[in-house]
Amino acid sequence: MNNAVRIDRRALIVLLGLVLLTALTLTVGSVMRAGAASRPAAAVKDCVENCPPPPVTCGTATDGRMDPVCQYPDQSTAVYCTEDGGVDLYSVLVGSGRFDFHVTPEELAASLNPTVNTLIAQGANSQGILIRLYRLTDNQLEIVSPLPKDPITGQTKMFVFVWDGC
Repeated sequence: MNNAVRIDRRALIVLLGLVLLTALTLTVGSVMRAGAASRPAAAVKDCVENCPPPPVTCGTATDGRMDPVCQYPDQSTAVYCTEDGGVDLYSVLVGSGRFDFHVTPEELAASLNPTVNTLIAQGANSQGILIRLYRLTDNQLEIVSPLPKDPITGQTKMFVFVWDGC
């Protein structure tokens, strides 16, 4: 009888683990879809030269990134406006960032008012994966970078972040 109880407990633990894994997968998937399809709430409005980073209003993430990790927990690229009006891009891997490349204010200015979404710059991150910065037809900026492959499906999804610029 005691062995039967142990088997039931093990089965219950396995079942709970599967339920938690499914809930986590669904939550992360909906966050990724929401981040890719919608405009960020913390987008900078009426920004001019040497814009300060927007205040981060969630959690304790106050490092000045345009895409705060508390709002975009799935990010693979962190975006920072620089003092000169440019953009610095960092790859994010397991909570730590590594500088990838800088886009100058001149490069950003040269891309204003496009008639089609336009690639401004691209570069490989620390893992050799391509990060792209676009100017959209509404003059917003967009970062597109791949997320790590899903260990279950093997699919690679994209992290997409759109903001009003620096």
